[in-house]
Amino acid sequence: MAGGNKVLQEKYKKLATLFEANLSIGNLNRSMKEMGEAKTIDRVLEVFINGILSGPKTHIVNGLGNTIVIGMRLAEAGIARGYARLLGDDVSIAAGEAFAEDLTNTKLESGQQRAIASDQMNLSTKMDSTVGPAINFVGSAIRIPGAALMHEDAFFKVIGYQMGLYRHSHRQAIKEFKAYKSSGKKIKLDDAEWIKNKRYDILKNIDSNKYKSIRLLASDQAHLQTFTKRVGEKAVGLQSTLLRNPALRFIVPFFRTPANILSYVTDRSPL
Repeated sequence: MAGGNKVLQEKYKKLATLFEANLSIGNLNRSMKEMGEAKTIDRVLEVFINGILSGPKTHIVNGLGNTIVIGMRLAEAGIARGYARLLGDDVSIAAGEAFAEDLTNTKLESGQQRAIASDQMNLSTKMDSTVGPAINFVGSAIRIPGAALMHEDAFFKVIGYQMGLYRHSHRQAIKEFKAYKSSGKKIKLDDAEWIKNKRYDILKNIDSNKYKSIRLLASDQAHLQTFTKRVGEKAVGLQSTLLRNPALRFIVPFFRTPANILSYVTDRSPL
């Protein structure tokens, strides 16, 4: 279970405790409202993190890093394809993945909290009150860097998702080709042509329940390529500690992305 989910689980436990305490409706509503309200430290943290993200260098590095990972994925598949051909295997998974890919949970640990917002400060948003709308305007302006980062990642996730769909559709086509061939049925088309047609058929029907696993794998690849996937079991405890204690975020403002980068590099290290 990811660190964010543990924090959410703790909130559910607190909520269950409130119901078990048999509080009056008024006290119960007040307690529930206090649980959901942003605190002063949340507002300061929102300004701090978005301030870190406000420099153009951050977004250039983010875009460049995501682009490099796409290139690395294609290179890895290309090397695997060459190795498969060297072994005389022209219809293996590796042999077609480079071509297939070539067709083609955010770096903000807790998402956009909207700590600086009128509804978090019990202020009216009606036009007869200028304070509420003004707070919303300031909050939206402060969150622009974080929103920009999320949109950048969304763009690269779409690319990663499409790459994943083609990659795993190709693997599924290979699997079905081998099953069809082993059944003894005659194949009228060339092997590569049969696989290509099957992959096209899978992609055409990718939204069906039959290929739900392919969509999930593609989603995993999209998060892998943007370093936004859930952290591993060993890192969950530390992430939970950071989310439960906002003050620590001033020391470690980002955890998921560095952890994913380290994991990505380690997986490809000969050590």
